[in-house]
Amino acid sequence: MNMLTTPLTWAFLGLVIAASALGCGKSHDSACGPPVECRSGVCCDETVRADVDEATCRTTCPEGTSLSCTPDPRCDAEPECDTPADCAIRLVGCCEACSGNEYAAYGPEALEEYDALCGTVDCAPPPCPAPPPPPTFLADCVANQCVAVDYRVNDFSRCEVDEDCTLALDGCCDCGGRLVAIAASQRDAFGRLACPDATIDCPLCEPMRPVSRAACVDNTCERIFEEDAP
Repeated sequence: MNMLTTPLTWAFLGLVIAASALGCGKSHDSACGPPVECRSGVCCDETVRADVDEATCRTTCPEGTSLSCTPDPRCDAEPECDTPADCAIRLVGCCEACSGNEYAAYGPEALEEYDALCGTVDCAPPPCPAPPPPPTFLADCVANQCVAVDYRVNDFSRCEVDEDCTLALDGCCDCGGRLVAIAASQRDAFGRLACPDATIDCPLCEPMRPVSRAACVDNTCERIFEEDAP
């Protein structure tokens, strides 16, 4: 019997021809060339395949990605953190002034050096007519670098009406923590930075705080004290 005339042989050949038509075993490149990757992320390390118009070979990237992604310069720096819990906010300089204080976020090694240096500096209390305003910064870890985030000038405090705002602790514990006004929609994100270590053992106490509420003032969430309320 001629093997080329058996039904089984013809069925096998049909599969081979179909597989060739589908490009099995070959590159899936189109007539427009190989696939193009669009990039996103702080370090441009997140990739997704670009959309290609086969008629014109025009390439477009999905929203939030681009072909010309520029990585943050910090991506090339020596990593200093993995999570916000690795970072801490400290005053720039060792001694507090009456106003104009600046703050920065430090990683573990830099923080150890900072505390060792400033621990030897004797800072006399500044003769201020009023106490310096407390810092409004939280430490975050971006591209493995510690950064200071001012929650008063971003989505953390943006609002349109009073109902957009709420009060939240700026730390993990009632003892020593402050109530601050933030956008209610950002409560979870704020909490992850305000208390990156959820396992911390807080001391028992009953914090004494004046009666206050959160309100939207000039599109920014503010903590309004009872004596200041209109």
